[in-house]
Amino acid sequence: MVSNHRKCSCSVFDIFLGVLTGLIWFLLAALEVITDAFALIGLVGGFADFVAIFIGVVGFLAIVLFGFCLFRKIWHCCFGRRRGGGGGGDC
Repeated sequence: MVSNHRKCSCSVFDIFLGVLTGLIWFLLAALEVITDAFALIGLVGGFADFVAIFIGVVGFLAIVLFGFCLFRKIWHCCFGRRRGGGGGGDC
């Protein structure tokens, strides 16, 4: 029998790795490491700045979205109510 109810297979550690990856990309862009890397290979100017800003925005969005998912998952595991009436759950 096929069940339509799917359970999320993401663990708290997986979501934390998403936050950490976003933080690394954001810091690489904010500290101008990406722009310096493009300068080493001879690509300077508008293209390098655009790529650095794009990577910074993507990193920031990853931090916000994965951070929100991490907060929701931890909140649901620690304080969420189950159908049986008991508080908390197994994470």
